[in-house]
Amino acid sequence: MIYIYDILLNWTDLDLLYDFYEWDKKDTIEHVKRIPLLKVDSKTLSDFIHFKIKIDEELLDKIEDLTEVYRNKKIEVLPFACVLSDGVRCIATEFNKKGEQIFHSRLLLDEEEDVIDLVSRLEFHTIVYKKGKKVLEKGFNTRSEEEKKKYLLNELTSTYQKKEKEKMEYLYQEYFNEMEEDFDLMYQRLMDSFESFNGKHENLYQLLKLSHTKGI
Repeated sequence: MIYIYDILLNWTDLDLLYDFYEWDKKDTIEHVKRIPLLKVDSKTLSDFIHFKIKIDEELLDKIEDLTEVYRNKKIEVLPFACVLSDGVRCIATEFNKKGEQIFHSRLLLDEEEDVIDLVSRLEFHTIVYKKGKKVLEKGFNTRSEEEKKKYLLNELTSTYQKKEKEKMEYLYQEYFNEMEEDFDLMYQRLMDSFESFNGKHENLYQLLKLSHTKGI
């Protein structure tokens, strides 16, 4: 087994995945002393990033108790974890005892470069796995965009529940650049727009933050 030594990982739930420049000091960033490395093809890596995955027992047994982390000033074993790379990108992933993927993490840029260099000298490893529901869209938002999206969704929901039609009309007109009388339709169309965060959402966010700052 090939290992990577002394790297930092920021484990997150599968519906989140932060690039190193989005890591926050409030995150629980873990110092990994040792973790197995496997070279996989690009499709496999993409599946592990964008879908919930369950691996077979063979791989689970192969990586069991091979990952060591520094916790509370001592070394502890992480039962099932590994780093996967296709020679272009890397992902660290953790599984439960059933083989279900439960957490994942990007790597720091310099550490990812070291892994990619190492992977170039390895043979591909075929992983037997089952692909479950999608957890990340291929064009997923940045951490900042997700926070702004959550803020806007909360604002829209509150506006709808309080029946603030004037505010809903204002938001609707700002986004769609047109008028609409149907309160429910305005709400639904605005909510549907969040399938893809864009510059118009950014504008709405700035307008709402400004109005709250001024107490409007």
